[in-house]
Amino acid sequence: MDERVCAAPYVACGVRTRFLMRDAAVALLPAAGGAVAFQGWGAGRVLLCTVLVCSLLDWSFARLRGAAWDGSAVVTGLLLGLLLPGGCPWWAAALGSAAAMGSKALSGGLGRNIWNPAAFGRVVLLTFPGLRPAPLRAVSGRFLLGYTGGSLGEISSLLLAVGAVYLLIRHLLPPQIAGPALAASFLTGALLP
Repeated sequence: MDERVCAAPYVACGVRTRFLMRDAAVALLPAAGGAVAFQGWGAGRVLLCTVLVCSLLDWSFARLRGAAWDGSAVVTGLLLGLLLPGGCPWWAAALGSAAAMGSKALSGGLGRNIWNPAAFGRVVLLTFPGLRPAPLRAVSGRFLLGYTGGSLGEISSLLLAVGAVYLLIRHLLPPQIAGPALAASFLTGALLP
């Protein structure tokens, strides 16, 4: 019996990582576009800064290791940008990006992360009181269209759902995973004010 041990991500269908990362980035674009549409250039500046800094650092780390650049930093940058408020200063977005990519590099790279690099970058920024999430200032029922406070990723649940549908169509988000995760989200939202 042949037992092989391999590192995540466990993709055995012959699809290259950079194509999976491209699809993940495409799925995040509706939410990112909505953030810019609802909050203006400040949101665009945050997203652009996180994507550029994450990509530049990841490309540099890949060059140092002699590895190919896989594009996962674009997804990390988009995720981090969507976790930040629209009024986040550029230096904070860059600092969070550096923390995210540093944690990714120190833990061994793609698929070997101890925690999500984008979430780690956001946690590092939570130590700055001015960068803590603002309370949502939307009335009940507006969650589908746009909030005026909070992080950029909280702006539109509808646009996040559009990205999820894209991943479902591309067969990258199995319904067996998406269904329970969405049910848990709705149940938590219904039970907790």
